[in-house]
Amino acid sequence: MNTRCFTMDVTHLHESERARRESEERLAATYEAATVGIAESDETGRLLRVNDALCKMLGRSREQLLEMTFFEYTLEEDRDEDALFFARQVRGELDSYWIRKRARKPDGAIVYLDVNASAVRDDEGRFRYGVRVIQDVTEAKLMEDRIRESELHMRDLLEALPAAVYTTDASGRITFFNQACIDLAGRTPQIGDEWCVTWRLYTADGVPLPHDQCPMAVALREDRAIRGVEAVAERPDGTLVPFLPYPTPLHDANGKLVGAINMLVDITDRKQAENRQKTLIDELNHRVKNTLATVQSLAMQTARHSNSLQDFARRYEKRLLGLARAHDLLTKRHWGDAPLEFLAREILSPMSSDSADRVTFQGPTITLNPRAALSLTMALNELATNATKYGALSCDGGQLSLSWQIRVTENRTMVDLTWHERGGPPVKAPTRRGFGTRLIERCIERDLSGELDLVFEGDGLFCRMSIPIGEMALHG
Repeated sequence: MNTRCFTMDVTHLHESERARRESEERLAATYEAATVGIAESDETGRLLRVNDALCKMLGRSREQLLEMTFFEYTLEEDRDEDALFFARQVRGELDSYWIRKRARKPDGAIVYLDVNASAVRDDEGRFRYGVRVIQDVTEAKLMEDRIRESELHMRDLLEALPAAVYTTDASGRITFFNQACIDLAGRTPQIGDEWCVTWRLYTADGVPLPHDQCPMAVALREDRAIRGVEAVAERPDGTLVPFLPYPTPLHDANGKLVGAINMLVDITDRKQAENRQKTLIDELNHRVKNTLATVQSLAMQTARHSNSLQDFARRYEKRLLGLARAHDLLTKRHWGDAPLEFLAREILSPMSSDSADRVTFQGPTITLNPRAALSLTMALNELATNATKYGALSCDGGQLSLSWQIRVTENRTMVDLTWHERGGPPVKAPTRRGFGTRLIERCIERDLSGELDLVFEGDGLFCRMSIPIGEMALHG
C-alpha cells in the first residue's frame, strides 16, 4: 500500500483571513468611534446596524433602534419627504441624497438631523442596503433660527423707522432699503444699485453730485463715518428733497470692512421753517418801518391840525388807538390772510351793539393779505369813528351798510367797496380836508393804489373805494 500526501501552502489564505478580520475590526472600531451617527438599513427602511453615536443622538438603545425603521423616529411632518427620496434610491433613480429632518426622542425632545443617504448595490446594480450618515445639527439650527429672527427683527425695526435707511456691501452695492427710502427718493431702488437710493443728487448749494462722490461712497472709500453734510435729492418727478445723510461703515469681528449703513433724514420742514423765519424777520422789519412811518405821519398831521397841546394829545391818542386796533385784528389772524367780512364785523359790530340791524354787510368772500388788511382796517376804523361821532351811528335810527363786489375791466380786476350812511344827522361837506380824510386817502390811494370817492349827501356819508385785487386780496 502506498500513501500519498499532498501538501498545500495556505499561508496566503490565512493572511487574507487575518487581513479581513483586521479590516472588519478597524471598520467596526471606526464605525463606533465616529462622532456622527451611522446606520445601515434594508430596502424597507428597517435598521440593520447602528453605531453608538446614533444611539446617543436619538436617546435610544441599540436594541430599540434595531427593531425600528428610520421612519418611526422621524417627526411625522418630515416622513413623506424622506420616504420619497429613499424609494427613489431603492429603485436606482438616486445614488445618494441629502435631507434635513426632525426626529423625536423618547422624552419628546426634538432634534434636527442632517442625513446623507447612499446605497450599496450588488454587481447587477440591485439594492443591497442603505448607508445613512447622520449629524445632529440642532444647536446649529437653533442658532440659525435665532440669527434669522434677529435679522427679521432688525428689518422690522428698520422698516418702522420714519427715516430712510439702507445698507450696502463693501463695494457699495445696495443690499437693503426700507419703505422710507422709497418715500424720500420718489422711486423704488433696486438691490445691487450702487451707493445711493436717490435718482439724482446735488450739494446743498445746488451743484450736481455724482453718486460715486456722494457721502456714502466717501464713507466706504475712506472707511469713516460722514457727519454734518447736507445734500439734496431730486425725485423723478422733479421735486427736490433736502436731507442729512449719516453713512457709517460696518466691520466684521476681525475689523474688516464688510459694508455700510446710511440713514437719510428729510429736513424739508426744517428748511421751510428757516425760510419762513427769514421771511418773517424781513416782513417784521418792513412792518416796523411802515408802522413807524405811519406813527410819524399821524403825529405830524395831528400836530398840524391841533389848536393846543391838549387837543393834540386827544387827537393823537385816538389815531394811535385806531392803529393799535388794526394791529390787534391782524394779530388774531397771526398776521396771515384775513377775510374782509371778518375785519368789517370786528370793526363795526361793537359800534352798533344796541341794535344789530343798524349795520349790514354784503359781498362775496374775499381774503385780504396782511398789508391790505392793515390799510383797509385803518380806513374803515376812521370811517366808523366818524360815523359814531357825527354820522349815522351817532343817533337813534341811523343805519350803515357796507357792501363790496368784484368788478372785472379790460385791464384789471377791482374790488369796489361801498360805505353808505342813512338816517343820521344832516351832513354837509367840510370846508377843509381834515386829518381823517387824509388818512383814508393815504390808506386807499397810496398804500393800495386804489381810488377813493367821498360824497357828503344830505342823508349821510357815501364813500366808494375801488382797489385793484392784485394789491389786496385773493377771492374765493
